[in-house]
Amino acid sequence: MALFLIIIIVGAIVFYKQTAGSENAKLVKSLTRGKNPQQAAVITYFKRQGCMAKTITDDEFLNMVSSMRNQYNSKQQALSRIGLDEDEVKEIAPVYFEGFDFDHSNYEKRTVSGKWVCSTYETTWLFFSDSQVHVYKCRFSLDEDKKTEITDEYFYKDITAFTTLTQEIQKGSDRIPSVAFLMKGAGIDFACSVTESPDFENSVRGMKQKLREKKNA
Repeated sequence: MALFLIIIIVGAIVFYKQTAGSENAKLVKSLTRGKNPQQAAVITYFKRQGCMAKTITDDEFLNMVSSMRNQYNSKQQALSRIGLDEDEVKEIAPVYFEGFDFDHSNYEKRTVSGKWVCSTYETTWLFFSDSQVHVYKCRFSLDEDKKTEITDEYFYKDITAFTTLTQEIQKGSDRIPSVAFLMKGAGIDFACSVTESPDFENSVRGMKQKLREKKNA
């Protein structure tokens, strides 16, 4: 009987050290201290590892991303931030891009399906008036209270190129594939993520065509 109790106690100790008492569990507890429930869930999703580790699923995380994105991807909200009416930007249809921003994220991981995700996301609107491209970009974090909004405008005459950049971003020992839209020109160095914009190439082609027309006018 005594031997059986010893085995139970030792087993309980081993189990504790592999779960709630593990170094990883202690790290996650430290990282989530002071965070709200959603932020804590996101950090746990990215960092918690080991036996019996309980985290939200990939789908639950992506649903969180979608929910927050919907707060910042409104065309009318973007126009309001820029200070324009829709009638002023009808040169071509507005362009919308979105995606994970690995350059500014605190946490990254590969989902079960092999998709790379991170804790920072971007939504971007581009509007086209007769002489300018107007931009609204919102970058937000899911693991902390951090949001950055950018509004700007660029004259066609100053823009030299609309292009995309496919690259691998080094994060620790991981090399993460990423795709970004770039706008280059005199004093212009604008970039935004398009990792979650499957039709971005068609949008970029339309923008290039409009730029050529403006340059040749």
